[in-house]
Amino acid sequence: MTNTVPSQTPGAPRGAKSQAGSAPSMPSAEPPAKASAHADCGCGGASVAMAPTGLPAATAGGTAPALRPASAGAGGVAATWQSNVHVAGLWSINEDRNCWIYIDTVGWRKLSTTSESGLVALNMLAANAYQQNAVASCYEGDDGQISQIYVW
Repeated sequence: MTNTVPSQTPGAPRGAKSQAGSAPSMPSAEPPAKASAHADCGCGGASVAMAPTGLPAATAGGTAPALRPASAGAGGVAATWQSNVHVAGLWSINEDRNCWIYIDTVGWRKLSTTSESGLVALNMLAANAYQQNAVASCYEGDDGQISQIYVW
């Protein structure tokens, strides 16, 4: 077996022999000449006035941001009560904190994974509601998980 030394230069074959005295591989491309910091952003080189806090200063018109955060109803899950529903199915697997219930009006929802004992209690309540075909109300948090169940 030949005596090889690992090479950390890009493009060199793994285990290639190092050559003493040869110059290491270097990038051949030069960076572009320094242009305006705003050359490619579409602002035409205009600078933004910054407030003392480091945030952009308010404009004269006081316009609001154009984009809404995802949690503001742009497809995110909102916390809500599912009232007067029936549990139509249960699912669990031999994994930590992985239990789901099927609510007849909204479909499959995961039970809260905050604690083991809470998950067991929610699973027992859901099983009772399923077995008795009882009316239930479930609280679905912002995370899309059921954290409270009332069965009567």
